[in-house]
Amino acid sequence: MVLDPFCGCGTTIHAAEKLNRNWIGIDISTFSVGLIKERILNNLPILNPKDIETRGTLRDLGMARKLAKKNPFEFEKWGCGAIGAQGMYHNPGDRGRDSGVDGDINFALFTELEEKLEKHHAIVQVKGEE
Repeated sequence: MVLDPFCGCGTTIHAAEKLNRNWIGIDISTFSVGLIKERILNNLPILNPKDIETRGTLRDLGMARKLAKKNPFEFEKWGCGAIGAQGMYHNPGDRGRDSGVDGDINFALFTELEEKLEKHHAIVQVKGEE
């Protein structure tokens, strides 16, 4: 049994799963929990999402509202992760100005006129107010 009480991005958990070990990962961050689950499922496709039990993650709108009120910065990280945004423009957990940009999403669009893919990005800003 492998226990990682501060599993962050899930390196230990990932290694334990690859070595066919039972494991428990704990992290205070809902963002980290989601990141780890996604990492395991994307890198080890033989697993079924139902095989990984998560507790304390957001499952409904009420839980999201509670997190936004309790810890807006954790809500911001969760929101960016939930929609696949990358590249937060400040260190996670840092309090202070981020110029209103919490992350971005990179994508490509095909232009028929030029018959090529063009790279684009969308800027993400997360708000927790009602």
